[in-house]
Amino acid sequence: MSKLPPFPGFNDNVKIGTTFPNRESVRMAGLHNQIQAGICFLSTDDKSAFSVVTRDKGGYIDDEDYGDELLYTGQGGRDDKTGKHIADQKLIRGNRALVISYELQKPIHLIRGFSAKGSVPAFYRYDGLFNVENYWIEKGQEKFKVYRFRLIEINAIKINIEKNTPKKTSQVTAEGNESPGRKTVTTSTPIRDQKLAKQVKELYEYKCQICNIQINVPTGFYAESAHIKPLGKPHHGPDKVENIICLCPNHHVMFDNYSFTIDDNFDLIGIDGSLNVHENHNIDQQFLKYHRNISNLVIVD
Repeated sequence: MSKLPPFPGFNDNVKIGTTFPNRESVRMAGLHNQIQAGICFLSTDDKSAFSVVTRDKGGYIDDEDYGDELLYTGQGGRDDKTGKHIADQKLIRGNRALVISYELQKPIHLIRGFSAKGSVPAFYRYDGLFNVENYWIEKGQEKFKVYRFRLIEINAIKINIEKNTPKKTSQVTAEGNESPGRKTVTTSTPIRDQKLAKQVKELYEYKCQICNIQINVPTGFYAESAHIKPLGKPHHGPDKVENIICLCPNHHVMFDNYSFTIDDNFDLIGIDGSLNVHENHNIDQQFLKYHRNISNLVIVD
């Protein structure tokens, strides 16, 4: 087997819709530094993901592609010869990189592989930038734990905005960049009842149900409403008072990213303490169980 030429470096300037005959041509275009792995990341930077490659055939059985939205399965746990799942996926390498992209809200490049016959792609197409909207862990169709990532296309959103509303830009001044540009975009998200969220926060006087901290800002008190069973696909949690708790920003992020969960007695699992529950707040146990089930699937090396 001949030695591959050096990777030329990552390239942000490839035109959307550009096609490539094989993975090596994708690599040499600076879109993906791997020949086989579906996720590549910036090993010398913040280790966030740079790009992912999907396949219409022969990829992970749990993948779902809706065009401007994908449910993308993470990497690992497959047998190199058969391609079947034989082990649980872990939060390492590409999976960790996509989680970092989610945490930093850094977009990734998407390359799709299309097959004419069989499972080997006949060509690849660069389809632009996608945001990692969410991630979770579940048992896949082959009964092993997999990481799932919800990817949302940025360019489709941008095109929709430019067709229907005036283009908005603004200039800001920040240390390290005298005049960074900004873009206003919108994303598709479940409609939340803000009145309901406000009432839950008022019930606790805007105090976090875990640390009891009450954040005072110039406009009043600040807290965040957290859904125990997440809204939207694939969880489809309800926007009801039984599924909402009042948290400070720190504990909200920790809860959404499975740093801790809550048992039926409201004791915390993963960190010390317990959830303070008002006598007039009826939290449904089924939602706590749902969150625990997801949290229990997290494997970190």
